Amino acid sequence: MGPSSSDRDLVLRAQPTESMCALLRYWLQLRGDDDVPSRAKLDPVMQVPRLVANLALLRVAPPSPEFRVIGSHIVHWARRDLTGRRIDEETFPGDATRMCHQLSSIAQGRRPLAFSIGYGPLRLVARCTIGLPFAEPDRSVRDVLVGVFFDGLDRPVSARQPAATAAEIDVASLIAELQGQPSRE
Repeated sequence: MGPSSSDRDLVLRAQPTESMCALLRYWLQLRGDDDVPSRAKLDPVMQVPRLVANLALLRVAPPSPEFRVIGSHIVHWARRDLTGRRIDEETFPGDATRMCHQLSSIAQGRRPLAFSIGYGPLRLVARCTIGLPFAEPDRSVRDVLVGVFFDGLDRPVSARQPAATAAEIDVASLIAELQGQPSRE
């Protein structure tokens, strides 16, 4: 049985922003022929400066992931600077377990994860988030670069469409598209 019409709507609305695609292209460029790019290659301030305000670098290590650096747009939307803070129930009540699981999945699976969440009273703004793994010299993944992008803020309210409450973005197909390969469907 195929997805219901509401499921198809969720998938259709879970589209990445252009900024998210630009960040993924940057990650793919750094990755080259490796499965995960080296953390030593990461320099977004010099290489993708227009995205820096929307980026956070997290260290995925026990007891829980820690924000190493966080961009100014994320600080603005979070209404707090999380640099040096860990993801726990005090910092993210009700969301910490999910966030830790997602970051662990990115690090252990050695592949990106992206999703879109509609928010606001009418869900007229979509927050697209992508997590990208980076490898240490020993090839272990301990750092995840997270991009948080907002779609809909630059359009008048009358021109916005409601976003999905929450939907995963098909990163494998997006990578294939960005690399000019046919997607696996």
